[in-house]
Amino acid sequence: MLFRRGRRTTTADPQRTGPDSSEPAPARDRELTAIASLSSALARARDAETVARILIEACFTLLGLDFAAIALVSDDGKRGKGLAALARRGDTDWWEEVSLDFEEEPSGIASAAFEGGPVIVYDVAGSPRVNRRLAERVGAKSAVFVPLVADERVPAVLVIATTKEPRVFSADELALLQALAAEAALALDRTRSADALAEALERERLVASIGRKVRSELDLEAVLRVAVEETGVAANVTRCFLRLGEPGGSMPIRAEWDADGFVPIGAAADRLVVSNLAARDRRTVAIADVREAPELEDPELGGIQTLLDLDTLAVLATPILVFDRMIGVFGLHRSEPGDWSEAEVALAEAVARELGIAIHAAQLLVENTQRLDHQTALLKAAQVVSSELRLETVLQRLVVEVTKLLDADAADCYLYDADRSLLRCAAVYGLDSELLEFEFPAEREIGDRFREPISHPAYNGFASAIAAPMTWSGESRGALGVATRDPERRFDKLESDLLETFAGLASLAVRNAASFEQSVRQARVQRGFYGIASALAEPLSQPATLDAVAHAASEALGGSFAAVLMPGAGGLELVAFYGLPGEVAQALADGVPEFVMQDRIVREVYLGAEVEATEQSRATN
Repeated sequence: MLFRRGRRTTTADPQRTGPDSSEPAPARDRELTAIASLSSALARARDAETVARILIEACFTLLGLDFAAIALVSDDGKRGKGLAALARRGDTDWWEEVSLDFEEEPSGIASAAFEGGPVIVYDVAGSPRVNRRLAERVGAKSAVFVPLVADERVPAVLVIATTKEPRVFSADELALLQALAAEAALALDRTRSADALAEALERERLVASIGRKVRSELDLEAVLRVAVEETGVAANVTRCFLRLGEPGGSMPIRAEWDADGFVPIGAAADRLVVSNLAARDRRTVAIADVREAPELEDPELGGIQTLLDLDTLAVLATPILVFDRMIGVFGLHRSEPGDWSEAEVALAEAVARELGIAIHAAQLLVENTQRLDHQTALLKAAQVVSSELRLETVLQRLVVEVTKLLDADAADCYLYDADRSLLRCAAVYGLDSELLEFEFPAEREIGDRFREPISHPAYNGFASAIAAPMTWSGESRGALGVATRDPERRFDKLESDLLETFAGLASLAVRNAASFEQSVRQARVQRGFYGIASALAEPLSQPATLDAVAHAASEALGGSFAAVLMPGAGGLELVAFYGLPGEVAQALADGVPEFVMQDRIVREVYLGAEVEATEQSRATN
């Protein structure tokens, strides 16, 4: 903003000292000495308040005033704030609490800041340019507002007032005030620059500290906790928090720090209107007062009531971006309204960048660790499954190991019946055992049994599930599935890929077990035929021959026991047996009604065994 320089007077000034007036040389020398002394004192000032005190005391000494004060002007020139004041009598501590909105209420401070020149008011009570509440508090009769101009901007305004009687300030007095204000403006600008530099250094120091900690810490939760706590304390806020997630989805609180006396956000995270706006627009949002922010009126953002319930009026939120992908929002809360400074905004954005890098690195580390753990567990599970060659045992170990591998609540294994186009439940873990042998059409999607339960109560109550086909030789032979009852758990692509890999290894294990059982069965049949042939070739008695036949038939057909029955006087009689339980042997010894001829029984048994052995031999070859 360019300012018009020069002196302003109001029509209320009845007298002015003309340009031809002059002061005695000693008075001018005294003023020059005072200005030089002021300049020297200001050079040693280290903060804005010290500059204000030095300027006010010099004005009192040189002009004999009743009241003098300094008001700071915001960077955007829209607000004023009391810095320091001095009165000949009365308390001036209240001045530090003064806050002015230049757009809402008139004031001589606003006029001087806008015009860039002194504003003189002879009759304060009758002037519309003076702020009534401040004038009454001071008890001002006449007033002068002198801007402190530095680099064509007004960082502060010097306020001079008389409280006993109206006073006409001469041209030389105004010139002196302007000279004093110019010296103070340079000092104030220097201290503001020094403060800005100190803030920037402190901000960089804080960000560097957080950066070192988040880069050296492998625990993601510890990283986030350190960031919100240190930033919250450094920014002097009531709450500092981090939400993780992407726009359109849930973004829960992942880390939070609260000042003493303030409650945590808790389950209200999705209703935080300012951080929702920052996430939606992917930009930093700084709200001085949520009650006066029209951009928060969109009902889809959640409304401001949640913030009011959390005793929050000022909010700063900035998105966390990683390679142009938003992964969360970093937010700050204050219980009092007020603008967020450029330094505070820069701090929040710098911490958000550090957090983005740290979170991304931690997530990569976690993913790599998970992959390694999964691969190790997969290898172990495959070894366990492949160490057993009995099909039923293999299937049962299969569902147990896959449940452990994916940290699930349940698993099942279905085998495909090509003749009937059905899937038959062959093994379960974490499910009702009554589900075994349950069947459903193979046309149905294999993963739907958990998401859209089929007609079996065992599948009720599951929240998430994944399934993978079991294939070998390019053909589907079954399905393997896992599920969880946890409503917050969702299986990701990594786990889905892991299940598919395990299903492939499991398919091989099942095939090996089936091949082994087939070989065992074939060998058993061959041993049975060999035993029968050996028994028939030896000159044994009929009972011994029949016992040998029973033994050979039991082994050939994989039975636990066998019996030979022949027609007798009362029907079929037990004449030979192998491994027959006592109760069964006694029942058969008591006689069995004749329902079929013995030669037919023996012929069908050996014919069936021969056919089966032939089929298995063909399959093997």
